[in-house]
Amino acid sequence: MSNIDQSAPALPKDVTVSIYVNNAFVDWNDVADSGAAGVKGYIFRCGTSESLDSEGTLLTESQILLEGLERGIWYYQIASVDNLGNTSEWSAVSSFSIGATAPEKLTGTAAGLSWDAVAGVA
Repeated sequence: MSNIDQSAPALPKDVTVSIYVNNAFVDWNDVADSGAAGVKGYIFRCGTSESLDSEGTLLTESQILLEGLERGIWYYQIASVDNLGNTSEWSAVSSFSIGATAPEKLTGTAAGLSWDAVAGVA
């Protein structure tokens, strides 16, 4: 019987995405490794197609800042890996949107603004 750790770390979860203009900050909870190896990091992949097939990028922290993204819907997945190379399954494909498009037709009425002059200001 072998004592070599063959257990993959837990699947990353509790992911949050914060959008600022054309940048996305993706953050998730650290995971634990049920084996003795310890967590090495996370593999993150993203793209504009729901069928993500790249190997991804190895990260040592449970977050990534994606900068200069083009307008549209972006899809991503995360996996965790331990120090022996045991890798979790990929998370479910999730998505976020950069630069949401304006509605085709605006409806409603124009709002009027009015104010009173402030004494002593010219």
